[in-house]
Amino acid sequence: MLTSLKRFWRGEVPLRQAFWGYAVVYGLTVDLACAALALLLYLALDAPYAAAAVHFAPVPYYILAFIGVWRSADRHAGPMWHRTLAKGALFPLFIALLIF
Repeated sequence: MLTSLKRFWRGEVPLRQAFWGYAVVYGLTVDLACAALALLLYLALDAPYAAAAVHFAPVPYYILAFIGVWRSADRHAGPMWHRTLAKGALFPLFIALLIF
């Protein structure tokens, strides 16, 4: 797993796997788990500061995913519009994940 994260960080993962796998699927999974835990902390345990900390805990992963996808897009040998679309979709994706 650590080796694949190193490859992802360096942009050596194919763009499709980087974007759909690491950014969308893993990002959404991490985000949903942290959002559920934050909601539990806030509503059931009345711990708003802990809930906020858990809600923003995935931000380092979002940064890792953003950089990994960006670098994979730079190395993508396919059509130029794939690179442009992947890079352009990163901003709204991570803003949506951060807000949710």
